[in-house]
Amino acid sequence: MINQLISIRLKDESDKYLLLKQNILATYPRTITRQDLVDTHLYLIKKSCLDIAIHSNYSLFRKQFLPEMIQRMATGQLLEDLISTSANVTMVMR
Repeated sequence: MINQLISIRLKDESDKYLLLKQNILATYPRTITRQDLVDTHLYLIKKSCLDIAIHSNYSLFRKQFLPEMIQRMATGQLLEDLISTSANVTMVMR
């Protein structure tokens, strides 16, 4: 069962499928998949990275923080540098 794949058909693009290895869902049992949404985004992110996102100065997760986080990880830069010094920062999940 570990080697099986789950296929999710994306609504907007009928010819594209999202393949997930069964062991990913076994590793993260609280994962929720839905089919009634307009578009699909699946982010598997460590809690420590989400903590940095919450305390960063970025207001948009997908369009601002996520690309910057990936860039920093790819170049070996510290993610902690993304943490904002301001106390009141809100993260909008879009």
